Amino acid sequence: MADRKTAEQIMKRKAVIRAEIERHLPKEQADALWQQATERLASIMARYTDLPEGLRPHTDARIFPSAAIYLTAKERVGQKTAYGFIEDAAVALTGKTAIKLAKLLRLPGIAFERTGTLGKGAQRCDFCIRKA
Repeated sequence: MADRKTAEQIMKRKAVIRAEIERHLPKEQADALWQQATERLASIMARYTDLPEGLRPHTDARIFPSAAIYLTAKERVGQKTAYGFIEDAAVALTGKTAIKLAKLLRLPGIAFERTGTLGKGAQRCDFCIRKA
């Protein structure tokens, strides 16, 4: 069995979501929320230790941390604000991804562009590859 990362290690990789929370809350509140979310993540991970190893990269890195952050934020600041933290972080991440993909897909005569965004103004994030 591969070594499983701790909740603290996983949460360190969620800097974009933490930055969104810190943008809206005083530092003390943001730190307390983050600590409680980290503890909740540890609890969730302990509850699901028997998941197949093939699922762990996705559950441990994406699903469980997002759920822990959202549920903790929802208790502290309400559903709408908690959802906003996750949504705004997703928008920021898709913007960064679009830039990376555009660099990776630099091919003569081909252009890559983002045509929509997640949530705010569009229902999903769309990318387009076309002839330049």
